[in-house]
Amino acid sequence: MRQCSLAIDLDENATKALFIRSVAQKNCHNFSEAQDDLKRAIKLAPADKNLRNEWEALKAEKKKYSDNQANAMKAMFSQGLYEDKKSVQKRSVFDQLPAFDPENI
Repeated sequence: MRQCSLAIDLDENATKALFIRSVAQKNCHNFSEAQDDLKRAIKLAPADKNLRNEWEALKAEKKKYSDNQANAMKAMFSQGLYEDKKSVQKRSVFDQLPAFDPENI
């Protein structure tokens, strides 16, 4: 990603560098950065089919990742967060208070 960023710093119209950096961002699950780079690349080269195909792949990957995260959270919270806790033990209940002992003060 660093090399692509350096290339983009040198030439803001480097669509190939934007494309490669967006693929790298997608693989790191940085979807918003990947979308930003792809949008810039598509604006620079609107006729490039590879950019359009990557845009569709990015949307699909983002949805798949979001669905997986949602399912993981759903599974985690459906089981409960405190399964390792011991069950409550019932204590004996007294009918009256114990006798007052002045030596306890």
